[in-house]
Amino acid sequence: MKQLSSEFRDRPVPPLDLAIWGIEYAVRHPNGTLATPLKYQSWMEQNLIDVYAFLFFNFTVILLSIFLTIKAFIKFCYRIYITFNTKLHKRKQT
Repeated sequence: MKQLSSEFRDRPVPPLDLAIWGIEYAVRHPNGTLATPLKYQSWMEQNLIDVYAFLFFNFTVILLSIFLTIKAFIKFCYRIYITFNTKLHKRKQT
């Protein structure tokens, strides 16, 4: 704990002086020091609609590929089952 305290206190400028400097800097430069970058973005970028659309598209593609893979697997298994059943049925008839 003493090491952490000494590291915290080892500053080139005291915290009060740093706070005063920050306030004075904001007063000297009023045209954008405290302005938010959202001011220059469109509503689509502000609300992250492009990110949500991208994630929704990827989620849809993944679900669709899983669905089609399972469907193809079931179809494959069904064909094998029918083929096996037909051969077994023919063998019983003879």
